[in-house]
Amino acid sequence: MKKLSLIFSALVLFSFASCKKDRPSNTAKPVDVSNELKTKINQYGGLVNLEIDNSDPQRPFYYVGVAGGILKVGQPIWDQTKYPVQQTGLPLIVEGLGVVCDGCSVDVQSVELKGGYTAFSLITYLQGYPNIIQQVQMDWSSYDAAYTQWYNDGVNNGYLDNSKAPKLPNYVKDIYYPQNGGPSQRVDKYKIVFKTDSPTKFALAVADYPSPTPKVSSTLPVE
Repeated sequence: MKKLSLIFSALVLFSFASCKKDRPSNTAKPVDVSNELKTKINQYGGLVNLEIDNSDPQRPFYYVGVAGGILKVGQPIWDQTKYPVQQTGLPLIVEGLGVVCDGCSVDVQSVELKGGYTAFSLITYLQGYPNIIQQVQMDWSSYDAAYTQWYNDGVNNGYLDNSKAPKLPNYVKDIYYPQNGGPSQRVDKYKIVFKTDSPTKFALAVADYPSPTPKVSSTLPVE
């Protein structure tokens, strides 16, 4: 499964010529987009519907509004061999992710996991504390490497032992602290999932939202 490269700029992924993602000025208070999304998720029972923008029929995208901007998502797809039936919670792979907002700057880190879905985190960028973003990048890379190793070992051994799968919170933490002092930063983790009763069929969920059991080949049982 091809990995998504770690993403920093929404402008590169989506070519939003009319949108600009700025770092906060010295007087502007950064908008905490991640907390806004988390509030919406809690309000709507764990899943927030994505809406679709068809203004460019050849490049439609999905989005959810947040304070001061929007989270934009490329076309979601899924592993139909593992998930032949469309079910709510089915984890999806997305072509691109980015946050476009006014008066804030949000770093997006994502990875496409061997199991066939994209996980990502959001963190509001604060000027003067770039080492936090570097820490988050390294932790995502460590999780991806551990997950890939677990998956490949399962394939080689003939079964996937879910009890030994690496846990995301053990790698990408909820709170990060600048190496040079300053305010701590919360990092929330998400994924895009299928939602049967959504108009677009896609929704935003926290990374640990339960997924349906995938269909596994008889030569690769799950333990």
